Amino acid sequence: MQFRESPGGKILSRLALEETVVVAARPPLLPTPNAEDFPREFQSFTWDSQKTLQERAQSVANKYFHLAASGDCDKGESHLRTTYTPLEMKKAASGVTAQVAVLISYPCDPKTASYQFKVQSLVMEGRTHSDTFKHTYDPDVVHAGDVFVQNLIAEMKSGEGAKP
Repeated sequence: MQFRESPGGKILSRLALEETVVVAARPPLLPTPNAEDFPREFQSFTWDSQKTLQERAQSVANKYFHLAASGDCDKGESHLRTTYTPLEMKKAASGVTAQVAVLISYPCDPKTASYQFKVQSLVMEGRTHSDTFKHTYDPDVVHAGDVFVQNLIAEMKSGEGAKP
């Protein structure tokens, strides 16, 4: 940037400009919600792959999140809990951002090759110039979270590299 005596006049000073904005929502984010923070509602899916659910879930989720796996079985279920990751939203009001964390619960010792597992998602809404996120009821933000979860599960089941 240049400062001049007058428009087109002698240069008084030159300063290099430095970017001072730090993008706060680059994936994966570090905060990990507690299992109790997730809503009680969940989506149920069937697992019937030759690979173990835990193996596929960790492999796919590691692309988008940091993970916090439960070390022991709680009431016959094992859990895989994630940090937040930013959501891509096609229909959102100007300045609205969103992030999602997931909690995947599955049987510790499945009795059959095909079994049910559940996914709970915690979708949070924020603004572009703020690091503050809150629970949301905005249908566009909730829909973006649902689409992300559906694509994440599809990628786990397919074994391919489709992005959520």
